[in-house]
Amino acid sequence: MRHNSNDSNSSNDLIIPEYLLKKFPFIQTLIVYSNLIMKSKYDFTFLNIILNNMFRNLSTEERGFRYEDAVRQFATSLYILGGRTAYEFIRVNIPAFLPTVRIIQSFIAASDNHLTEGLFNYEKASDYFNSIQSTIGFIAEDTTAVVSKVTYDTTSNKFIGFALPLDNNGFPIANSYSTESFSCLEEWYSSVPRAKSLNAYLIQPLSSSANNTSPYLLSAYGTDNKYESSDVISRWHHIHQKFKAKGIRILGFSTDCDSRYLHAMRASLGFFSTFAYDDHPDLFSIDLPRTWSWFFMQHEQLYICFQDPVHICTKLRNRILSETTHLLLGDQLITIEPLLDMINNYSKFDHALVRSDINPKDRQNYSSAAKISSNNVLNLLQRIPNSLGINIYLQVCKKNMSKKHEMTSLSTFFKR
Repeated sequence: MRHNSNDSNSSNDLIIPEYLLKKFPFIQTLIVYSNLIMKSKYDFTFLNIILNNMFRNLSTEERGFRYEDAVRQFATSLYILGGRTAYEFIRVNIPAFLPTVRIIQSFIAASDNHLTEGLFNYEKASDYFNSIQSTIGFIAEDTTAVVSKVTYDTTSNKFIGFALPLDNNGFPIANSYSTESFSCLEEWYSSVPRAKSLNAYLIQPLSSSANNTSPYLLSAYGTDNKYESSDVISRWHHIHQKFKAKGIRILGFSTDCDSRYLHAMRASLGFFSTFAYDDHPDLFSIDLPRTWSWFFMQHEQLYICFQDPVHICTKLRNRILSETTHLLLGDQLITIEPLLDMINNYSKFDHALVRSDINPKDRQNYSSAAKISSNNVLNLLQRIPNSLGINIYLQVCKKNMSKKHEMTSLSTFFKR
């Protein structure tokens, strides 16, 4: 096959052997559609980098493979998002495309984004806010169970896996377990409790001009869950003040339904409790509609608090699917029988439900909570007898779910 340049008399014409085209037919496809590619609305720059990098590597020994920065960044994202198994599967099946796992791990370790356990990275979070030109944020905190295990972090020269003690402000003491003494390490193993849970803080920028901004991981640390609500209040106030010094206003905190967090929320909001921030200089006012006589909230707050909508919806789903819990709404029994009736007697095209959506064993299935409270399901329930109770219950779930998607508009409800 002969590929001509724009000048028919040019000596730069490229002749591709037929056997090569038969072995690699994509070459002919690329040439045939070259004009279409040049005029396409899609950007092929990254694809060009990948192909050039691959073929350059294929011409050398594997130990001599080199990778462009764009390929390294793509490979790192793939490794983090897909995991090691998916990464290795792609790397083995596409030769010379991706670096080895060891190279990727070294690349990650050498980056400036190393996370130190228990350290609240206000500086990097502030830089992130400045990069997207946002000055308002909302913080989410959550704890998840982990397998207790002690490991050594070579970067920070610390042992990770012990439960970090808290200081007077409720913050973990980050440098608690760094030693070069074996006897000291033995003492820790025999006397210090292991971390049973991982506590993580994420801060979400809020801006009307920057949609779909990703949250930033502020801190993460191991804990044995031995703390008081006063620790939570002190920690939240200290975080608020730290970000204020960086020019960032924290509008509020969101967390799960732990009783200590609920007590901290009540005290922070003055909700049937002594208000923790009387006469604080940074209180902002909240303009509540005059017709909202049913809505209890003080008109001046330092920050607002509410439970994470995802947790609430998941817990509402788990409660209705519980085999030991009986729910009544007036004289209406709230059960899953109408949902079973719907799955058995109506087309899946009408409701999109399957039996696994009402399986109580999967207690963290948020997508199931979204499916059973969809508009199609609520509309079909009106045709099923004795479904008023569950219909109202699922509407409550849906209302809570809608709050998950309204975080970016919070700033419009507040003023200094």
